[in-house]
Amino acid sequence: MTTPDRPLNQKITLTGEVLDDDTQDLAQAEGVMFTLEQYAVITDALGLTPDATPDDAVAAITALAEQLNQSVEKVEEQIAASAVTPQSVTIDAHVWKDMKRSIERGLTMDKQEHRLAAEQTVDQAIRLGKANAYQREKWIAAYQADPETTVHALNRGQEIPRIEIGYGMDPTINSAGEPAPKGWVR
Repeated sequence: MTTPDRPLNQKITLTGEVLDDDTQDLAQAEGVMFTLEQYAVITDALGLTPDATPDDAVAAITALAEQLNQSVEKVEEQIAASAVTPQSVTIDAHVWKDMKRSIERGLTMDKQEHRLAAEQTVDQAIRLGKANAYQREKWIAAYQADPETTVHALNRGQEIPRIEIGYGMDPTINSAGEPAPKGWVR
């Protein structure tokens, strides 16, 4: 970007000096140095005209910084205002009792539903012969602690034989194709 009054081979400092690259060493110059392209970007960002002086740029940057500080202070004030100590809430005694009773009733129902699910699972395992009836409470407590593991353990269990075998029959088969009675049982 070129401006009519500044050639491309010049640098602009914030002090307002225009230095020619050919005539003066840039390392010896005081202040911050910008190329014309950089200065044009700065003036565009600040909303200044391309022929604005460095003093105009400094004034715009200062105004922008002040505006930013004011907005930060406003945000801090809003945060401080919202951090007011919490106020207590007054609830009628009968409303509070109703709320507590409802909570207790809900917790009791939840426990009962969980207990019912445990009883149904364990009773089914007992009917299938996977658990003994005298261990029912143990299995219910285990189900309430960890349902998945208990169901898995009940499923892995082998069926407990409930029919007595071998007392009155001879393992040999008689002519009728049935086990022959053994001993005194006929």
